[in-house]
Parts: sequence; structure tokens; C-alpha cells
Amino acid sequence: MTYIIGTSFIVGKRVVKPGITSSSNRVTGSTPILPPGQYTINYIKKNPNNVIYTFVNENFEHVDIEFDSIGQAEKYISAIRNEQLPDYSSIYKRLN
Repeated sequence: MTYIIGTSFIVGKRVVKPGITSSSNRVTGSTPILPPGQYTINYIKKNPNNVIYTFVNENFEHVDIEFDSIGQAEKYISAIRNEQLPDYSSIYKRLN
């Protein structure tokens, strides 16, 4: 897990680009895009079929987003932060 409770990020305003549809402008499938602002991961709840991340914005408003897996949440957050996730499987292989 790369992004833990306390991780912050800024969601910028979406820029409308010619030829880009709203569906291709989404970060992941049916996962909603957070409105612009600064967010912090406040809580992560693992359920049998999904995981729910609670984000808090600068106005202390809570936003819950349901993901199919932690991996999907990590990809979502890394895309917002414009970061590449570490390849943990190759790291584990090198350690063995």
C-alpha cells in the first residue's frame, strides 16, 4: 500500500479538451472524479467485496469513494498525483 491515511493531494480543475469525451476523461471506469481542491486520506475501510476510502477536503467535508480493490484506489490516487506506482512484485522477486 503506497497511499496511507494522512496522504494529501490536490485535485486541479479539469480542462475541457476538444475530442475528449467525459467518459474518456474519467480516472477509472465508473469511479467519480473528486471536485477541485485539496484532499487528505482520512479513513480506509476494507470490506469483503470492496474498499471505501474517506477523503477530507480543506473545508473538512468528507467524501467517501468505493473502489473494487486497494489496487484500484492506488491507481486512482497516483493518477491524480501524477505519480507512478512502484512495481512491488519486482521488488519482492529481487529480495527472494
